[in-house]
Amino acid sequence: MSEGNFEQILTFSLGGRLFGVEVAQIQEVVKAPEFYFIPRAGFPYVGAINFHGKVVPVLDLPALIDSGSARRDKRVVVLHPDLCVLGFTVESIEGLVLLEADTIPEAIAGVEEEGYIRCRVEHEDRELCLLNVEKLVSGLGDSRTPDRRALWG
Repeated sequence: MSEGNFEQILTFSLGGRLFGVEVAQIQEVVKAPEFYFIPRAGFPYVGAINFHGKVVPVLDLPALIDSGSARRDKRVVVLHPDLCVLGFTVESIEGLVLLEADTIPEAIAGVEEEGYIRCRVEHEDRELCLLNVEKLVSGLGDSRTPDRRALWG
């Protein structure tokens, strides 16, 4: 969600690092849903949830990046349906922050951040890595097993 010259970002931790996703890319954060088994889904999915009568697969982001933590927030972040029918778990949801739009670097043609990180910005003396959700979603259709450490730079 853009508010004037600001972008609203949902922040969360993964592997001891601070990550974020633009609120405009999120449909809802669901509290403690029941997970259902997805036949033949395997890694990196944790299962599926019933989200307002629709089946939504849930990705285990901490496992995908090999964070080494078994901790998971009880909430699931569900992406906006225009992006993909998908939810994901994180280690801990930190909260919402407003970033000035002009402090978020634009993508430079031919230059890509490492893995699924769109860009990095400083927020309250911490590095905030904004996820490239489109790249994450498109990478899930890849039949190759990804090198989890290479995904995140």
